[in-house]
Amino acid sequence: MTEQEIEIQKLRQQNAELKKTLKAALKDLDYVLCQFEMCQICAYADADCDPDHGDCVPKWRGLV
Repeated sequence: MTEQEIEIQKLRQQNAELKKTLKAALKDLDYVLCQFEMCQICAYADADCDPDHGDCVPKWRGLV
């Protein structure tokens, strides 16, 4: 095996590990997004926001 082939093999292994990490991170992100409802208007989880009915009072944006 040449030095170049060894390097290619290492890069393929690193790529496979990165794909596993990405898949795990996306799974975690999906879990978090499903657990918390974010307001569709201000994208902020707050007691003043009601994402189901479109009522949003985004105090943090200075709109109130």
